[in-house]
Amino acid sequence: MNQMIEVKVADATGPTLDWLVGTTERLSLQVIRGEYGTGPRVFQVDGRGMIRYRPSTDWSQGGPLMDAHCRSYGAVQNNSGVIRSFAYSKGEPYDPLRPMRLSSGPTILIAFGRARVRAMLGDTAMVPAELIGGDL
Repeated sequence: MNQMIEVKVADATGPTLDWLVGTTERLSLQVIRGEYGTGPRVFQVDGRGMIRYRPSTDWSQGGPLMDAHCRSYGAVQNNSGVIRSFAYSKGEPYDPLRPMRLSSGPTILIAFGRARVRAMLGDTAMVPAELIGGDL
């Protein structure tokens, strides 16, 4: 069994954030070391095989999740380039009493991913150590 380590969701990017988002969607995920020093990659495993899973950078994967779980996002007024996103933990339609989290990031997909993970898992979460530089 792979060793798991705790990460701060607000700092998660790349494959680490992809893993966390996939966890909130209850996907079967696998980490595979990239070839030629490209680092670890996250794959979704299902009846059709394995596909690379990267909702933090791929709109075809992250966009539908935003449609399902995100109700608001926008850019900060200063020139920092930071984008903020809200995400809800459960169900539709909007309910102001339902738990919601605000997160930020350099892109809409990253901001949304962090918000979704925080809403579902909290401010910290567990990921496989190989995503942070540990051994496979």
